[in-house]
Amino acid sequence: MSSMKPVIDPRRWSIATRLTLFLSLAMGAILLAVAWLMDDQLERQLHEKDEIELAHAIRTQQDIVRLIQAAPSQDAWSRVWMDHLQPSADVSVRILDSAGKLVTQSPDMSLPAEAFIKPAGARRFFPWKSTHGEEGRFLLTVATVQVADKGAWTIQAAEDLSERHELLERFHARLQVVMLGAGLVALLLGALLVRRGLSPLRALSAQLNGISIDRLDVRIGSQAWPSDLQDLARNFDAMMIRLQAAFEQLSQFSSDLAHEFRSPITNLVAAASVMLARDRNISEYQETLAIVVSEGERLSRMVSSMLFLARADNAQQAMAVEAVDLGDEFARIVDAFEAVADERGITLEAKGRGTVMADAVLLRRALTNLLSNALAHTARGGRVWLEVETADWGWDIRVRDTGCGISPEHQPKIFDRFYRVDPARSSTESTGLGLAVVKSIAELHGATVTVESVAGSGSSFTLHFRRA
Repeated sequence: MSSMKPVIDPRRWSIATRLTLFLSLAMGAILLAVAWLMDDQLERQLHEKDEIELAHAIRTQQDIVRLIQAAPSQDAWSRVWMDHLQPSADVSVRILDSAGKLVTQSPDMSLPAEAFIKPAGARRFFPWKSTHGEEGRFLLTVATVQVADKGAWTIQAAEDLSERHELLERFHARLQVVMLGAGLVALLLGALLVRRGLSPLRALSAQLNGISIDRLDVRIGSQAWPSDLQDLARNFDAMMIRLQAAFEQLSQFSSDLAHEFRSPITNLVAAASVMLARDRNISEYQETLAIVVSEGERLSRMVSSMLFLARADNAQQAMAVEAVDLGDEFARIVDAFEAVADERGITLEAKGRGTVMADAVLLRRALTNLLSNALAHTARGGRVWLEVETADWGWDIRVRDTGCGISPEHQPKIFDRFYRVDPARSSTESTGLGLAVVKSIAELHGATVTVESVAGSGSSFTLHFRRA
């Protein structure tokens, strides 16, 4: 079985490694750019210096030729020229007559005449490198000078660049050593700075590592973090607040759920146990079965409401939004509850008309829950009614009653799951989830639900639907 080589995945590199690498590359690029600029400027300045020196030598030779052109013979002219020649370790000169014959040259002129190009108007400087014998680098130029009765003479000048070349080579060698040392220093310094710069991140990680299910109240946003981490710390605190609230809500929901299920199940077991204790007549069996059916229906309503809330919380509730005629919808609901209202001696009516964009089934369920709640808390002789108010911004759908009302301390919690204002008075008809379902239906529509109530004077529940 062949062993597979591990694949290096840069995406798994640590932030410290990435920052160190990026910083080192950036510093390397900067050092290379600076070195290139220094080298380029040095070469330019040396080249300009050489051209100036060679141009000065050519002008000097032209002046000398014009000065001594009256010499009686070429030998005499050469002796006078040698007397005026200023020896130079770098510049050598050759003079040719109009026919191209050698007139004179400096003792150190060793370059062949073919190395020089012919004069072409303006003076030109061009490099030349020896290809045989002793290696040498030169800067060449050619100029002419008019000699009376002898035509135009040619002046060839060459400057030896070997010393400059050696200087540049030494400079390049030292620059490479400096660059290598600077690169290593930049790498080590970058790693040190990155490690020190990421120390707040390590401190933040250490604090987050200490959070457990028993320490959901830990908050880190108030500490002195760098500005880059401040938003992260605040967002983390906000997440922990939501997580703690959700965990507490889940714990409370689990406790309430166990409590709510225990009551009907206990009733079912107790009724069955009593019936099994001894023989019973038919009427007693019928009464027990009625209890079983009632508690079973209560469990069924509870499970149905919980399933709806779970789907709504996970945005899985399918909605069919359409234009709903509230007048017709009120009429259907009133017809459905009219018998119950008459039995309890409560006046039930609907007022107002309008059209709202909503899911008809969900809206009917929300209004049915609110109406059931109103009828359950309104005494005989009371009044319950539905009404709608239309405005430019949307619709307000209200279910109002003249019942017992809700105390101010209970109003903020009545839409919580399994919350009851008076648990001791809870009947088997109530699951404690009706108003929670209403709130979820409102949120699914992007609406809100509010309550206004005065203890002993009735309540008003309002669904606020805004236009899309």
